[in-house]
Amino acid sequence: MKSTNLSSVFFRATAILCIFSFQAISATLQTLATKSDLIVVGTVDTRIESRDAVTFDINIARVLKGDKSLQVISVHHAWRNANIGHSDQIVDLTIDGIWFLYRAQGGSWDVYPVNGRDGLMIGLFFPASLSTPATYKYSADTPLTDAIASELAAGAQLHGLPPDPSSLELIKLNSPTITAILNNLAISNNPGVRALAIAGLLSHSPKNAIRELVQQWPSIRKDPSREYVISALRNTFRDTDPSSIATLIAFADTEAASGELRNAIIRALAAIHTRESLPFLAGLLSSPSASDRMSAIIGLSSFANGCPPQTPDNVASMEYMQFKNPSPYRTPETVAAFAFGPVDSERENELVQFWTAWWMDHQAAILN
Repeated sequence: MKSTNLSSVFFRATAILCIFSFQAISATLQTLATKSDLIVVGTVDTRIESRDAVTFDINIARVLKGDKSLQVISVHHAWRNANIGHSDQIVDLTIDGIWFLYRAQGGSWDVYPVNGRDGLMIGLFFPASLSTPATYKYSADTPLTDAIASELAAGAQLHGLPPDPSSLELIKLNSPTITAILNNLAISNNPGVRALAIAGLLSHSPKNAIRELVQQWPSIRKDPSREYVISALRNTFRDTDPSSIATLIAFADTEAASGELRNAIIRALAAIHTRESLPFLAGLLSSPSASDRMSAIIGLSSFANGCPPQTPDNVASMEYMQFKNPSPYRTPETVAAFAFGPVDSERENELVQFWTAWWMDHQAAILN
C-alpha cells in the first residue's frame, strides 16, 4: 500500500542525510553525471530488499542522458544492510527520484549511490518532480549539468525541501539556465532554499546578487544554511561593478550586517580592491580589530601594487599576489609595504602607519 505520509517522511529523511553527507559527495556529482550510462527521472512503486541487495523497477518519466526510448528498467543493486533480517522484505512505497545508472556485468542495470553511504534506499536517488514546474522547464538541447540542476530544484520545490547541498557543485556553474534557477529559488518560502540560492548568486556575481543578499539576509541570518552565504561572499563573490561595491559597503555599516557577515564583506572588498572600495578599507586601518586592519593593508597594498582581484581560480597559482597589472602607484616603498597575511605587532604598526600616510597623500587623485 502506498502512503503519502510515509513518503513525506522518507523524502525529509533524504534531505537530512544529504546535508550531513555534503562533504563526501559534492566533489563527485559531476563525475557521476559523466560516467553514468543512463540518467532518468522516474518512479519506483515497490522494491525487494535483503541484507545483500535491493531490486526494483523504475517507470521512466524523462531520460536526461542515454536511450530516450526506454520506459521501464529493472535495477539490481548490491549493498550491505545489517538492519534487514534474513528474509527478503517487500516495500510498497512510491519514490519519485533522479537516478544515475550504469550497465553492470551481464548487461543488467545498476544504480550509483548519490546521497550518503550505500546500504539505504534513500542513498540511491535525489527527490524529483515527475511534472517539471514551468519555472524549471528546459529544452532538449540544454547542457546536461543545467538539466540536472533544474531537476534538483524542481524536486526540492515539490517536496518542500532545501535543494540538496551537493547540488551547489552544479549551481556554481555559470549559465543563464542556472542563474534563472537561482533567481527563482531566492524568492522561495523556505529560508534554507533562499540561503542556498543567494550563495549560488554570490558565486556567479550577477548584478542582482548583492541586492538579493541585502533583501534576504534578515530572514536567513539564523538559518543554518547561512554558512553557504558567508562562504560564497568571503571566497567567491568578486563583482567589481561600482554599484555593487557601493551597495555592499553601505550594507556593511548596518546593524543587520554585524558579526560573521561583516567579516565576510570586508574579506571580499579586500580581495576585490577596486578604487571604489578603498575609502572603506582605509577606514579600517584604525579599527580596534586586528583582522580588519590586516584586511585594509591587504586591500590597499594590492591596489597600489597592481595585484589582480583574488579569485578561487588564481589562489592555487598565487597569481593574486603578483604585481602583474600596470599601476601608477607602485613604487619601491609600496612593494616593501606589501603584505598578504598575518604579521607581528611591530610590523603591523609600521604597515598601518605607511598605508595611512599613503592614503592621505593619494586619495584625492584616486577618487577624482
